[in-house]
Amino acid sequence: MSQFKKILYPCSLTEVSSKVAKKVKLLAEESGAELHLMFVILSIAAHERVLKYHIKYTVPDECNLKASAQAEAALTEFRKEYLDSLQNCKIVVRCGDIAEEILKYAKTENVDLIAMGTHGRRAIAQVFVGSVAVGVLHNSPVPVYIVNPHTVAD
Repeated sequence: MSQFKKILYPCSLTEVSSKVAKKVKLLAEESGAELHLMFVILSIAAHERVLKYHIKYTVPDECNLKASAQAEAALTEFRKEYLDSLQNCKIVVRCGDIAEEILKYAKTENVDLIAMGTHGRRAIAQVFVGSVAVGVLHNSPVPVYIVNPHTVAD
């Protein structure tokens, strides 16, 4: 039995998510861990720190509620398609800076492992584009299992 009791899988719901899910599912099955399937809605406010000038704006609660409901529905569908055999899988939706929300959730929920994918970009692209996986990896209080989806067989 593994030491992992809670695994957090921040899912991007992109074309590579199904490949990452294969590895995460296997990890959760082998360890018997509870899986927390998470999607973070990138908030407009998260962009503020990279803007040269401060912009005041508000996002209506109705917009956040609709986005959250759609994200929850998408995660539910994703779970049915790729993680259905897992007995203990919790769906989580947050709104904010993606890496920050992942790290905050991992801490408050006492997860033992964060398992996530990367888009497999080259290092130079990460400098210009940024990377959620790199941000989580460098700041996580728990181990991070990174899956390069381009190495997972179809």
